[in-house]
Amino acid sequence: MAKEENNTAVNNTVKEINDGVIILKDETGKEHKFDLLFTFDSDETGKSYMAYTDNSVTKDGQIQVFASIYDPTGEDLTIYPLQDEKEWKVIQEILNGIQEQVSQMKDEESEE
Repeated sequence: MAKEENNTAVNNTVKEINDGVIILKDETGKEHKFDLLFTFDSDETGKSYMAYTDNSVTKDGQIQVFASIYDPTGEDLTIYPLQDEKEWKVIQEILNGIQEQVSQMKDEESEE
């Protein structure tokens, strides 16, 4: 999966999160729909993160994935870009784990 540190969604407003779909409103008021992959809180940074995709595919055939910092309480509806490479590495590890689980499930299904 290709990483994108919030390039489509820099300082956007979360309009809605519902049933695994996130709708972001950009600075011009245009709405963008994404599939929410996962959210998590980091004890290490004290921040909450979300990973999401618009399901577009990069030139090398990978699904585009975005990651942002967000406020899970909903008090601040703006999402923010990751602040350093360490934050992205944590998200990448989670994505890799999910990808491995999906591959194992597919392998098990094909064996049956």
